[in-house]
Amino acid sequence: MDTVDSQGIGVATIGGKWYITGGPTCGNCEVPIQYLSASSPLGPWSNEAGVISPDLKQGTIIAERGCGGQNKGLNKLPTANGGEVVISAIWGYRTSPISLAWAGMVQHGDNSQAISSTYWYPLEFDEGGRVKEYTCAAEVQLPLVEQRQRKVPVMPSYQPDCRVRDNTTFVQTGLDFGEGPIRIPVFQRTDDLGPYAQDGPVMDAALVMTVQYEDGTQSSVSFPASDVSWAPTIVEVPLETGQPVKSLSLSTTATNGCYGVLAEPKKMQGSKYAVVDADGEDEAADAQVYVHVDGSDWTPW
Repeated sequence: MDTVDSQGIGVATIGGKWYITGGPTCGNCEVPIQYLSASSPLGPWSNEAGVISPDLKQGTIIAERGCGGQNKGLNKLPTANGGEVVISAIWGYRTSPISLAWAGMVQHGDNSQAISSTYWYPLEFDEGGRVKEYTCAAEVQLPLVEQRQRKVPVMPSYQPDCRVRDNTTFVQTGLDFGEGPIRIPVFQRTDDLGPYAQDGPVMDAALVMTVQYEDGTQSSVSFPASDVSWAPTIVEVPLETGQPVKSLSLSTTATNGCYGVLAEPKKMQGSKYAVVDADGEDEAADAQVYVHVDGSDWTPW
């Protein structure tokens, strides 16, 4: 099987038949998803027209535009009737106004793989075992096998919020940070300029984190762009001993992208999570910034 020019390869077997899916290599863009099938994982592999080919590029197209993203492979889940369902994973990219948004079908993703969305679509087959074209539906119902009782660690709920840029500051008030240091995950992403380009590999200015205390004093720490990852990574801000924190703010003079934090559901009543720019304050009433606590697991995705 020649898949050297394809990516997101997925392999699955259903009803004694083997399927392989993939799409052309591409820099964070929507691509067609193709497949070949065979009676054995060793082949021979053929498309729906019966043409035998070891090249996935000759496969039958089942999603002309990849449902707005890039193919990410296949997974299998057990169904309620004792069978299995194959789901195709797709990375959702593109947040620029010039990008295609599948209105009413899928949410926008992000051009950074570290914080992009992933969508799953179930493969559907006709009576001959051929894969039907994807519908790219926003919601599907899968009758999965009943949940089995077992101990699974409950992961915290949070989402990336990337709005800290030139003239836009993030401010969190009303949280108890204890004696510090404050540990929060931050990340960066440069702006999406089009199908294949970003506005530089890193931000063009540092991230500044400022702690304001109840007595009116403040302290700041500057993190160079080279020290901030594309994936959420914990940074530390020391606190002055014995001084209660009034607010934590993140700011930058960068003009080619944004710095971000992770937002989680509000737990501390009276706290406020907001961004401030020239037009005023935009508060997320049900959110607060995710703060890492010593001893807790840090596994963002």
